[in-house]
Amino acid sequence: MLENWIGELARLTHKYGISRKEFAECIGVTTDTLEEIFSGHLAVGGEVKEKIRNAIEKLLIPAILERSKCICTNRVTKEKNTNDRKESNNMATKEFGLTDEQVEQEIERLRQSPLVALARREQRLRYRRRQFLYQLRDLEKKGAALQKAGITREVLEAMAEVGDFDEPC
Repeated sequence: MLENWIGELARLTHKYGISRKEFAECIGVTTDTLEEIFSGHLAVGGEVKEKIRNAIEKLLIPAILERSKCICTNRVTKEKNTNDRKESNNMATKEFGLTDEQVEQEIERLRQSPLVALARREQRLRYRRRQFLYQLRDLEKKGAALQKAGITREVLEAMAEVGDFDEPC
């Protein structure tokens, strides 16, 4: 089953404009391998997880910070224009338009919002349907390869009857 963090990582790289090619190069794999990881068809081991963590630090976090800086700068500009350029002693309020406490309160409010929960549920269902589609397509390709190799369902059933697969050869 696809790990939740991998799906979230795929979504975030898309959201913040990091190309699959750029991310794949950063972790030292091909784009095809990265697609296999993101689709859940390829398990991620410890070494690859560490490379992914490094890529997140190198590519994703700066992209998120840059975008949030732009959003916050726009918010501050709008507030200054509408509030006759009121000055504030709080650096966070000056720079970002919200204090740390206000940010935490807004995050908590949004976490509790039934609308956010509804949208998240819909997003997860849509994502799972796509993953299911990709898995079915992958199985269809594997089935075609087996058929091309002359392996039928009867051959597989006969192989299963031959012996116990729990014991190594």
